[in-house]
Amino acid sequence: MVLGYDSNIKKEQNFRTGLLLFRPLREHFIKALPSLLKLNRTIGTLGEGEFYLSNIATGNRFKKVGIGKHLMRFTEKVAREVGATWIVLDVEYDNSNAFRLYHRLSFQTVQEFQVNL
Repeated sequence: MVLGYDSNIKKEQNFRTGLLLFRPLREHFIKALPSLLKLNRTIGTLGEGEFYLSNIATGNRFKKVGIGKHLMRFTEKVAREVGATWIVLDVEYDNSNAFRLYHRLSFQTVQEFQVNL
């Protein structure tokens, strides 16, 4: 499974996500807003030509057989089709398998950060 989008779609998704979070949180939304904004800022805003890879996942029985590589190549193809020249993604610090995959595919760590909730 892959979920990714360009900067225009990210703006739309931020708005939709906010609406979806408002319903279950209702009166707690204002209290939760600072944490929600911190989470939203983890990747900041996407610039022109950037494509955000939000999620990539394979089932356990499909790990280590090349599915992740194929999903990443597919993501690169889609990103190029929408005019992107960069793919932006974030990885949990302890996800060593993902780091290895991305580095094998010539992705580079540009920035490290921690989100304290």
